[in-house]
Amino acid sequence: NLQQQAAVAAKEPVVAVIAGPGTGKTNTLVSRIAYLIEERGVKPDEITAVTFTNQAAAEMRQRLEKRLGGKRAVSRMTIGTFHAICLHMLGDVRLISRGEALTIAADVLAETESRRTAGSLLQAVSRIKNSASFETAELDEALYTAYCTQLQKRGMLDFDDLLSEGLKLDTVGRKSFHYLLVDEFQDINPVQYQLIKKWHEAGANLFVIGDPDQAIYGFRGADSACFQTLKVDFPKIEEIQLLQNYRSTPEIIGCAGSFIQRHREAPFLLRAERRDGAPVRLVSAETSLSSAIFVAKEIAGMVGGMDMLEAHASKKRRGERSFSDIAVLYRTNQQAALLEECLQKEDIPYLVRGRDDFLSDPAVRRVIAFFRFLCNP
Repeated sequence: NLQQQAAVAAKEPVVAVIAGPGTGKTNTLVSRIAYLIEERGVKPDEITAVTFTNQAAAEMRQRLEKRLGGKRAVSRMTIGTFHAICLHMLGDVRLISRGEALTIAADVLAETESRRTAGSLLQAVSRIKNSASFETAELDEALYTAYCTQLQKRGMLDFDDLLSEGLKLDTVGRKSFHYLLVDEFQDINPVQYQLIKKWHEAGANLFVIGDPDQAIYGFRGADSACFQTLKVDFPKIEEIQLLQNYRSTPEIIGCAGSFIQRHREAPFLLRAERRDGAPVRLVSAETSLSSAIFVAKEIAGMVGGMDMLEAHASKKRRGERSFSDIAVLYRTNQQAALLEECLQKEDIPYLVRGRDDFLSDPAVRRVIAFFRFLCNP
């Protein structure tokens, strides 16, 4: 109708910010929202900011509250992940827990006498729901259909269903999408890209920020070509590059840049604003165990040694640190097991973050099932 045509004609150029690591992506997004409210007179309930984790959403909300002077203005904004926003739009739906999904997957595999694990089935189903082909996901279509049928029988959705069901919703007239801002744009998958386009149809402005060089989630369906796709879909896009890194030392930026430059044609222009720091060290280990042993010994040396002889020698080598100064990052749980074994042998105390999911514990699942039964016999 005429009103919709007028709204489309009034759209401002789509803005894409290419922001390298440590350039202040969250602050840039917060500043953009503050500008819309303070300078442009945009109402908070016309703004939707999309993040990729609940923690990032909470952090953004806190920064906006500090910037705008309290919770009142921010409370009317929509700030959350794709899944959280879709869940809010869908209303009263039953979400399946990880434990329930594993049980259903195990039942499906048992019926078909498949040798797959329940976890690998769920992973493959998720990839297909995020636009991967059956061949790419290495999953038989019959298994996929059997699992989805069991969800439908129970009237339940999984997290990937939230996005696909969200795509079906009519967004015409939803003023919360008048100004749509998307963080970590490089991490979106094709389904999330379609959501962005659909939500933008109801709005006047689209602002995305991210870094193609940080696109590391291809195994989860993320499409690193999303910036190029955006340029094709919106030829009048305005592109801004943030090139000053405030987080890392020149040594780290130089090391990363030399690697990144090998994998792209455009020059790597990110520059560090901090003063010179320690040189980057690369340690090559023959085995995973050797690597874990090195980490444990290195930590022991950094804290001054775990016995008197080591402590005396280490004081001559370097300044001492405390255990709370040190973090160990790893990629797989298999690496974590080896690291823990070596840390224990060195009597090094440690905390493992983000591994235990108490909601998957059988006892907890039984309690949740009991109360769900009481609510819905």
